[in-house]
Amino acid sequence: MTLKTAIKTTLATAAVAALAAQPALADTTRSEAAGVGGGALIGALAGGPVGFIIGAAVGGHYGSTLEDARRVPGLDEALTETTATARRQSDEIDALASELDRRNGELTDLNRDLDALEQERAALMALRLDLLYTTDSAELSDSAARQVAVLASVLARMPGTMISLEGHADGRGASAYNEALGLERAETVRDALVAGGIDPERIRVTSVGEAASTATEGDLDAYALERRVSVRLGSTPNHGEPAVASSR
Repeated sequence: MTLKTAIKTTLATAAVAALAAQPALADTTRSEAAGVGGGALIGALAGGPVGFIIGAAVGGHYGSTLEDARRVPGLDEALTETTATARRQSDEIDALASELDRRNGELTDLNRDLDALEQERAALMALRLDLLYTTDSAELSDSAARQVAVLASVLARMPGTMISLEGHADGRGASAYNEALGLERAETVRDALVAGGIDPERIRVTSVGEAASTATEGDLDAYALERRVSVRLGSTPNHGEPAVASSR
C-alpha cells in the first residue's frame, strides 16, 4: 500500500467516524446517513479530502431521494392494488372473449338449423300426400298411421304452417253417404295429428265425397286411388283458409 493510499484510507475512516459522532446527524434518516457515509468513503478513496466532500454531498442527495420516494403515503399499497385490479380485469376480458366465442358458435349452429328447417318447410309446402283407405272404411292403415305420425313430428316444429284435410270417396254408393264417409276419413287424420301434438286450430277439415271422382265404372284400381284424404299445407296469418298448393 502506498503512502498516498494509506493517507486516503485513514482520512476516509476518520471522516465517517466524525460524521457518525455529529449531533447534527441525529435526525438524519437511515437512507441519508447511508448515502452520506457511502459517498464520503468512495470520494475519499478516489479523490482525497476534496473527493470526500463531493462524495458525501452526492451520496446524501441520493439517500434523501430514496427516502422521499418511500414517504409517499400508500404508494406501495396503491401499486399492489392497481396491479391486482389489472389482472382481474384481464381475466374478465379473457372470460368474456371465451363466452363470445361460445355464443358465436351457438349462433352459427342456430342459423344452420334454421336453414335446414326452411328447406324442410319448402319441401313440405310442395308435398303431395294422399292417405288411402279400403272400401267403405275410415280407418287408417298401419302405413298411413306412420306417415301421419312423421308428419305431425315435423309440423310440430313449424307452428306457422296450417293443414287442410280433404276427404274423398269413390263414385259408388249414395252421394250423401260418400260425403259423410269422406268427412269421417278426414277427421280420422285430424285426430291422429292432434294426438301427435298438433293444435287442432291449425287443421281445417272438409269433405268432397264423390264429387272429384273420375274413375270409369268398374275400374277397381281407379276406385282405390279415390278413397283418400288429401293433405295440403300452407300459412294463413288471418286464420282463413290455408293458401296452399293442392296435393291431390
